Amino acid sequence: MKSSRSLISGLIVLAVFFLAIQPELFTYHAGAPSNIANGGYTGGTMESGRLCTACHAGTAQYRDQLISSNVPADGYIPGVSYSITVHIHEPGITRFGFEASPQDNTGAAAGTLTPLDLNTQLSTNTNYITHTALSIDQVDSNTWTFDWMAPIPSGTGRVDFFVAVNVTNHDGTNNGDQIYFDTVSIQEKVAIGINNPVLTLDEIAVYPGITSDFVYINTQVQNTELLGGLYNLNGQKVLPDHPLSYTQNKLDLSNLPAGVYLLDLRLKNTHRTIKLLKR
Repeated sequence: MKSSRSLISGLIVLAVFFLAIQPELFTYHAGAPSNIANGGYTGGTMESGRLCTACHAGTAQYRDQLISSNVPADGYIPGVSYSITVHIHEPGITRFGFEASPQDNTGAAAGTLTPLDLNTQLSTNTNYITHTALSIDQVDSNTWTFDWMAPIPSGTGRVDFFVAVNVTNHDGTNNGDQIYFDTVSIQEKVAIGINNPVLTLDEIAVYPGITSDFVYINTQVQNTELLGGLYNLNGQKVLPDHPLSYTQNKLDLSNLPAGVYLLDLRLKNTHRTIKLLKR
């Protein structure tokens, strides 16, 4: 009789244990899972398209505009922080969860995620951000907002934000849930004058105007098509065309007689003439 009581007591303890952990196992109310090696469940490149349906027995459907940002239309600037928002609207639903991840074209982490409040948290793999238990119970819709600092240094290029949202039936099991997913691509801003330099003759600095030896010709950016030649007032070329392909260039006038000279700068089909006095 004593052994029967012990067996019954043991079964009750096991039943209570499994009932206690069931919501955690099936709804992940404390946050969606991820790991360092294999990533999470956003459908991203790193996960080879794996979604929350790997755990939840519902269906997965694409839904546009689940994720949005305040990144300008011309792209992100490396090192700048932007606001990212995940929003879902599903009438009649009272429990929602999500997971999101920014990835480059290889699936590697792209930038830094930062929770803004107690409604989101970083996952075990910090390239993923997810809900908290405080934010899952809402009526008909739910919204999560967090920060993303764009990757540095420059050169990452396009970043894809993957997101999966779980619209649950709140029955404490992994059955009957609806998974929605979306991807938004954000381009890196191309800085004119850095990645694609443009030089005009008006941006060239020539000094000093009066010299006994050297004249310096400085440009904001390098351009291999910039040439400089020196003429006297009779129109004779006294120094041959000199390539000015560096941002700092130097012409030697020390062997020329004193007098007035004309420096002719040429860039493609444009010219600029600058008067110099050699002492």
